[in-house]
Amino acid sequence: LMTAVALTAFSGIASAVPISGSIGFTGAYTHDGANLLDGTTIFISTAEVAGVVTGSFAAEGITAGDAASYSDFTYNPISTPIANIWSVGTFSFTLNNMVVDFQSENLLALSGSGLISSTDAGLDDAYGQWTFTANDTGSNMTWSSSAAPEPAMVLLLATGLIGFGFARKMRKA
Repeated sequence: LMTAVALTAFSGIASAVPISGSIGFTGAYTHDGANLLDGTTIFISTAEVAGVVTGSFAAEGITAGDAASYSDFTYNPISTPIANIWSVGTFSFTLNNMVVDFQSENLLALSGSGLISSTDAGLDDAYGQWTFTANDTGSNMTWSSSAAPEPAMVLLLATGLIGFGFARKMRKA
């Protein structure tokens, strides 16, 4: 009964499918310091989709080699989100937070989370995780983003599992 009530309550809320899957990029960049330890701003000069594209990204026809647009960014802790840090096809990514995982003169590793959006009316925004690595010796960068489960979907799954547990317990009694 609880499961039926939860399904009914949540069924009217979702109007589209949440964005799912993962996508990666590679490209060239420059920075504003003498090395990655001194610099704080990354300027992406070229970027393209790299590796295996999955989920909504693949369903929209994005494949390895497709050109991507990037915004320059500062890798000190950000105080406000950076809209459209990357975009490709109908998708864009708003960077919400960033952590410096590793930094040396020749290597930079960042990670965080943000919001993946699409101009496709059939897709709902989704929170995503991201990682960025930069190698100063060749000025190469990689970026990967993947959609995280939507909180409402996790709540719905948990409610359903709890309902099944109660139903099973009541049947044994």
